[in-house]
Amino acid sequence: LDVMERFKERAECAAIGLKNSKEEHIKLKNAMGSYKHEAQMLIATQGKQFQEHMDKKDSEITYLQTQNASFKEEIQDLLKRSRDNDKKLLEKEAVIKDMTQSITKLFQ
Repeated sequence: LDVMERFKERAECAAIGLKNSKEEHIKLKNAMGSYKHEAQMLIATQGKQFQEHMDKKDSEITYLQTQNASFKEEIQDLLKRSRDNDKKLLEKEAVIKDMTQSITKLFQ
C-alpha cells in the first residue's frame, strides 16, 4: 500500500509538471508568434523605408543626369560659338592684313 501511495504521489507530481510544461509551451509559442509578427512588421517597415530611400536616390540620379545633359548642350553651344568667333577673328585679321598691304602699296 505504501508503494502504491508513493507511485500515486509521483504520478500526481508528474501530471502537475506536465500541465505546467504544457502551459509554459503555450506561453512560449504565443511569445514566439508575437516576436515573429514584430519581426515581420519591422522587415516591412524597413523594406518600405529602404524602397523610399532608393526611389529618392533614383530621382536624384535622374535630376543629375538631366542637368549633365543640359550642361553638355551648353558646352557644345559654347564650343560652337568659340569656333565661330575664331573664324570671324581670322576673317577680320585677313581683311586687316589686306588693308595694311593696300595702304603700304599706296605709300610706296
